[in-house]
Amino acid sequence: SSFCKTTTRGKKKNPDDTIIRGTFVDQARYSDYKYVLNLPGSTTGSYSRNLNHLWMLGSVVVLWQNPHVEWYYPALVDGVTHVTINKTSALERLPPPLTTQGVLRSGASIVAKHFLCDLCLAAFHRDVVRQLRLSFKLGLLLDDDARFDTFLETVNTTDLVEFLSYDEKRHESLVRAPAALETVKYAGRHERHRRQ
Repeated sequence: SSFCKTTTRGKKKNPDDTIIRGTFVDQARYSDYKYVLNLPGSTTGSYSRNLNHLWMLGSVVVLWQNPHVEWYYPALVDGVTHVTINKTSALERLPPPLTTQGVLRSGASIVAKHFLCDLCLAAFHRDVVRQLRLSFKLGLLLDDDARFDTFLETVNTTDLVEFLSYDEKRHESLVRAPAALETVKYAGRHERHRRQ
């Protein structure tokens, strides 16, 4: 059996191109597969959200070589955490040898546990905000109560909310808003907060 179903029938822009045919696979079924391929573009949400999910499946992660990278890419090692392919290398690199598949699955799991866990992502974002704070000298404004109060008087803060939690089963976020807004649960991204 072959790694993927291919055909050379149909219109092609380049005689060397191979058309890959397959059926849509729902994200909930990704873990049914030994190999998961991340292609440039998006499925639902964004390309990075889909990729973040792939590291956690217990499958061999296959990355299509492209210029888009995530913040944790410097920690990735081709052949240890994933397999990188492109148009010319796909058929020779896939499927990876059986002797390396366990290493690749373990490597993907390490990426998930050390870079993409909830606390890992929170720490990364906290570090980014700290670096931005230092780079733009935001402490001069944020650490001086009088300056900060003056700044807030010039900014419309009625739509600011504090994110408290997210319920994945219900797709609801719980937020705390300024006094002008009540604490509400809302579903989806586009619903506005209700005024008191």
